[in-house]
Amino acid sequence: RTVVDTGKVLRGEAGIDKIVAGPEKAIIVNQPMVRNYSTGGGHGPDDVLVEGDDKIVTKKWQGYPPQHLNVIGKPHPPMPEVAIPRYTGKAEYATRINFPNQVWIKVLANPHPRAKIRRLDASKAEKMPGIAYILTAQNAPSTYPFPKELFFQGELVAMVAGDTEDLAEDALEKIEVEYEVLPFAATIEQIMAANAPDLRDGKGKAIQAMSSYGDVEKGFAEADITREFTYRWSGGIPVPIQPGGGVAKWEGDKLTFYGFGQGIYPQRTGLAKALAIDESRIRFIDKYNGCTLGGGMALAR
Repeated sequence: RTVVDTGKVLRGEAGIDKIVAGPEKAIIVNQPMVRNYSTGGGHGPDDVLVEGDDKIVTKKWQGYPPQHLNVIGKPHPPMPEVAIPRYTGKAEYATRINFPNQVWIKVLANPHPRAKIRRLDASKAEKMPGIAYILTAQNAPSTYPFPKELFFQGELVAMVAGDTEDLAEDALEKIEVEYEVLPFAATIEQIMAANAPDLRDGKGKAIQAMSSYGDVEKGFAEADITREFTYRWSGGIPVPIQPGGGVAKWEGDKLTFYGFGQGIYPQRTGLAKALAIDESRIRFIDKYNGCTLGGGMALAR
């Protein structure tokens, strides 16, 4: 119903002139609708949190302070200041931020499980129209060096900045890379084999952990039927609903960065370190998230 109402409001139809968030317009969430606005914590009863030497006052709760929390199992309306911009498509997710004359970044990723780069030639890509810059291990800053050895498929090889996404993608295809594929182990059998490659600088072949519950041998002996199986799992990657990305805007020596993730200050610290500038020169905005999960957190940092 809210989507329908939103359409009527945007079209200026008679009868509805305001979008109202109500219980019948939301998926029911059986927990308190409380979220901390601040990455500094502070779960006390006050509505604001004062942080840092500058005494920055931060509104702590988006809508419902942690009071009278007898709400489990009951419907709650979505908070209008959060829900309505999402319904209308006006929520400022990092991947929706656009500025005039901005450049777009595309990444060239390692296609091998483990490799070294023998040769990289970006000269053809650099000469293409609309390409602003190409960053590789050859010209990366010392504060953010590219890896000399590529330890996983998808690791960073090059970044291309172009006037449009299409131009940046076209330039990626012109970068010539010769890889030296190194020994790797992708299964338990491979890493535990006698001739397994040293992937941990002499620290052992694998990180081992063991848990046991009860008397396993007794359980087997008392079982009516015992069967042995080998189970294989290819791994799982949590994929956030929101695509990973960010937008940077320089104004003199001040940087405003629109990012995503589950924090502000850790991301700002990492960004300042990579750019070799003071954190006070960076404003990190992380206003909306389409969930992050573990994979999204790593990407955000």
